[in-house]
Amino acid sequence: YRFSWDRIRYLCQLRRRYIQLYASSLQQLKVDDSEIREIERDLDSKVILLW
Repeated sequence: YRFSWDRIRYLCQLRRRYIQLYASSLQQLKVDDSEIREIERDLDSKVILLW
């Protein structure tokens, strides 16, 4: 992958948000996961797992 620093910063912020939402979804029985799904469309699974 080749990213600009702005893109890296954006992906880091997006991944942080994803982790927050995902952790919340694991703790709650009823959760709206539409934002999680939207982030998953934007982030490559490797980015989610590795960063």
